[in-house]
Amino acid sequence: MCLLFVSTVAGKSKFDKVAKIAMEVLNQARLPGTIRQCRCNEEEICGQQAIQQATSCAPGCYGSFNRVASNPAALQGCLNQKIPVLQQFLQCIIHEAGSCSNSAEQPQVTHYDFRRALQIGVARVQSSRGEILSSSSLKNIQGFANALLDFGVCVESCAAQQNVVGTCFDRNGCNPRFDERKAKRGLKSCMKRLNWKQHAGQLCDCALGAGVAELNRFCPILRLMSAP
Repeated sequence: MCLLFVSTVAGKSKFDKVAKIAMEVLNQARLPGTIRQCRCNEEEICGQQAIQQATSCAPGCYGSFNRVASNPAALQGCLNQKIPVLQQFLQCIIHEAGSCSNSAEQPQVTHYDFRRALQIGVARVQSSRGEILSSSSLKNIQGFANALLDFGVCVESCAAQQNVVGTCFDRNGCNPRFDERKAKRGLKSCMKRLNWKQHAGQLCDCALGAGVAELNRFCPILRLMSAP
């Protein structure tokens, strides 16, 4: 959610960069051979578990915002309000990606180590931080954007710890099928369907109300971006 908020603000080029980074992280976590493609009910269960893990990790990471919000507890409430949106977004991505299969033939797909992918993802966000935040549109909200990335890295690191003995996909002996073009199309389609820009604008207004002063001139721009 944090990277998607930043990429929404920064524009199409940064959104594409985020999607590209995600696929590169997965490719770095490839394992030899193939594995059974997940059935759709398995993929949904694992997706829901990922959301639950992120939700349970979030409270321990809200300290990332202490330096930018005069009322961090209120900002925590802002983020919590968007968790249902994130859940809907995940369901949309699963549907759009076509990454599961209910075929009786049980097709084989690329095998990924998702525990390693989480670890690589944390390192990659950190190393790409400057590039992600280099957009001129983020120039005046560097503090909040950095705090969002810190929060995302913290949640991802926590999730990696929760999966240290194996992920849901490991336990089910399956992987989704990933395709970069489908992933990009699915992300864009789901962001449009769920009116992600509107939610980004609402999060901005809520964060401003929680005392993130640097958003004062920025939230009106987001409101204009999300206007029908």
